Amino acid sequence: MQYFINSKSKTELLQIRCDTCEGCDVMTEIYDTYEGLQSSLEACNNCEYCEKHNRCQTVLWEGPVGSLLMDFISLNFDNINTEILKIVENYYEDYHLPPNLEDDNIFWADPLRAEIDDTLSDIHFLFSFANVGDNVVSDLRYYNNLGDIGSLSNDLKEGLIDLGYLKKLDINSFPDLVNQTSFWNYKCLQSIIDECINNQDFFKLITSNRSPLSLFGFGSEPISKTEQINDLKFESMFRQSVTPGNIVQKINEANHNDLYSKPEINEYDISDVEDFILSSISFVLDMGYTFRKCANCSNYFIPENKSDTKYCDRKSPQYPHLSCKEAAKYIKQLEREKSNSTERLRKSIYNTLRNRLDSKKALEDENFYNKCSDDLKNFTTNAAKWKSNIELGKKSEKQYISWLNSFKKRGSKNGEHSESGK
Repeated sequence: MQYFINSKSKTELLQIRCDTCEGCDVMTEIYDTYEGLQSSLEACNNCEYCEKHNRCQTVLWEGPVGSLLMDFISLNFDNINTEILKIVENYYEDYHLPPNLEDDNIFWADPLRAEIDDTLSDIHFLFSFANVGDNVVSDLRYYNNLGDIGSLSNDLKEGLIDLGYLKKLDINSFPDLVNQTSFWNYKCLQSIIDECINNQDFFKLITSNRSPLSLFGFGSEPISKTEQINDLKFESMFRQSVTPGNIVQKINEANHNDLYSKPEINEYDISDVEDFILSSISFVLDMGYTFRKCANCSNYFIPENKSDTKYCDRKSPQYPHLSCKEAAKYIKQLEREKSNSTERLRKSIYNTLRNRLDSKKALEDENFYNKCSDDLKNFTTNAAKWKSNIELGKKSEKQYISWLNSFKKRGSKNGEHSESGK
C-alpha cells in the first residue's frame, strides 16, 4: 500500500498498488540510485496491466491528516478481543484443540482464520491488513503446546518475555494470551494518546526532536519514500559525478536545491496496519497536532482549531443525521426544555390545539377546521411575543405562566384572548 500525506493541504490518502504486474514487480526492488527509482515509478505509471485494471489507483481512504488513525485507534479492542475469543470457542471447547489435529496439518485452522478476518474486516477495513487471524491461530497452537505456563521455569518465562511473545508473567490461560498479543500495540498507543490529552508536559516530551515511539514497541521510525528519494538524489550525484575538485560545489548545489527540506507530499510504502500507524502517528506528532477525546462519542480526534476541542465532526451515535457537535447542542436544548416547566406547559397547550386541528371533526367540518387553525396560529404568535417581551424585560415569567394557564383553562374557544404580551 501507499500512504500519502500532503502537509500543505493537511490531507491524507491510502491506496493499494498492484502486486501482480510483472513490469512493476521487476523494477521496484532493484534500484540503488535516484535514476533507478525514477525508472521504477515510470514503469508502474506506464504499465498497461495497471492501466487496464486500474489497480494502482485503488483508493482505500482519503481525508484530513490523522483522521483514519483516530478512527481506528478509537476502536474498543477489549470488546473486539472478546468477539475473537467467542469465535475460537465456537470451534474448540475451552480453546483446546482436538488431539487428532496435528500441527503440521496446515488446513485445520483455515475456517477459523477466515471467520476471524472476515469479522474484523467488517469492523474496520484496516484489519484486512493486520493478519489477526494468523496471529490468533498461532497463539492457539502455542497455547495447546505450552499447557500451563505456571509450570515453566522462571528462566523460560523471562526468555519468552524477552522475545516479545508474552508481555506478562501471569499469563495462564488462552484468553489472557490473546489479550496480550493481538492488540497490545494499539492499546499502548491509546494510553499514550490519553496521556497526551491530559498531560501537556508528556505531549511535549513525545513531540520533542524525534518521536520516541519505537522505544514503546512500535517498531522502527518510519521513513517516507520521499525521504528515500532525497537520499538517493544525493547518493546518485556523488556516485556519478563527485570528484575532490567539485565536491564543495556539489554540496552547495544540494543545499541550494533544498534536497533535505520537508516535501509537500510525503509518501510511505506500508505493508500492514503497524506500518500505517507508525507512519501516521509520527507525522501527526511532528506536525505538532494535538489530540482530543470527543465528549459525546468518546472517540479520539484532532481538532481543526483551538476553539474546536470538545466535540468531533463524526456522525453522532444518538442522531446519525447530526454530527457530534450538532448532537451535543441539540441534547442540551432538549435538557433545557425538559427541565423548564414553563416550556412543558406551552408544549402541552400547543399539542392540544394541534390535535384538534388534526381531529376527525376538523376534517369533516370546514368551519371548525378554520377556527382550530386560527386558534393554533394565534397561540403560536402570541407565545412568541411573550417570550420576546420577557427577554426584553417588558414582561415577567410569572405573567407569562399566568397567561398560559388562562389560555389552557378557557380552551381554544377563547383563543382570541391573546393578551399578547404587548
